[in-house]
Amino acid sequence: MKPSIVLAALALGLSAGAASAHHSAAMFDRAKTVELEGTVKSYAYTMPHSWVDVVVTPAGGGAPVDWGIECGTPPAMRNQGLTPTTLKTGDKIKFRVHPLKDGRPVGSFIDITVNGRVYGNGRGASGEPVT
Repeated sequence: MKPSIVLAALALGLSAGAASAHHSAAMFDRAKTVELEGTVKSYAYTMPHSWVDVVVTPAGGGAPVDWGIECGTPPAMRNQGLTPTTLKTGDKIKFRVHPLKDGRPVGSFIDITVNGRVYGNGRGASGEPVT
């Protein structure tokens, strides 16, 4: 067998494991849902995951908290109604996420409401159904 074919097969096999490890959603607590309101700080409609950064002011007062929302790929986001121009810096939104297990303010996308419209289809960033 040619060495180039062996190397190509080996590279493909090694990259498959890395790709599946990257797409793990084990860090999110799928048993919990967090609902918050805030102001869009930034919106990145990019591969491999889109992100929304939101500034949330706690209901009881206190310092604002930056929340990160990990979303799906741009094609997955488009299927849920989100386009590159749906969200803009300064937009007031409501959002639901599955939070990180370690308590940091990051969550896996469930849905986002902006201007009265809900975007999302009840699936988190990993594509798993929300329970």
